[in-house]
Amino acid sequence: MKSWMNIGQPQGVGVIKNFTLTLAIQGHIPYHCVYVISAIVWQGYDMCPILWKKIRLDLAPAPGFPKGSPGRSYLLQVPVNLQGEIDAAEIERYPARATARRFWSSEPDEYGTIARTDGHWLLRYDRKDGEAFFRLGPQALKLGGEVTVEGPDGTACQFRVTSIMHVDAASQRSR
Repeated sequence: MKSWMNIGQPQGVGVIKNFTLTLAIQGHIPYHCVYVISAIVWQGYDMCPILWKKIRLDLAPAPGFPKGSPGRSYLLQVPVNLQGEIDAAEIERYPARATARRFWSSEPDEYGTIARTDGHWLLRYDRKDGEAFFRLGPQALKLGGEVTVEGPDGTACQFRVTSIMHVDAASQRSR
C-alpha cells in the first residue's frame, strides 16, 4: 500500500502562509484527510515547515532493562522538520530554546543545552566536576523510532522516541 501527498502551492515571498495538504491512500480514494498547516515561503519557494517540539526519549530494551525504562529518559526541545531532522539554522537563530533535560531515577535531574559540533548534536550539561557531553545519534526523531545517545565515557545506549509534542508558539516568543 503506497501513499502520496499533494501540496497546494501558496503565493508570497518571505511570509508565513497556510496551505492545504491532502493525503490519500492509493486505491482508497474516499479515505483521505485534508490538513491546513503553515509553511514559510521565501523567494517563491516552499520550505519544509520547521516546528519546535518537545521530544521524550526513554531507554529502549537493554541488558538489565528488558522492557526499557521510562525512569531513564531525555526530554529535548528542538526544531525539527517533517522528516524528524533537527534544524541547525533554527538552533543557530534561537540557541537558548534548544534545551535538554536528562532524568535518571537514581540521579538528580540535569538541565542543559543542545548544540552542533563537528557534525554531531551534543547534549551539554554543566556538572560540579565540569561539563558533560552526550552525543545524539544521526537517526530521525520520529515517534516510535530509536536514537543512539553516547555518554561522556563513550558508552552508547538506544533510546525510543515515546512522545512528541508541539511547543506553543507564544512560549517560544517569550524566551
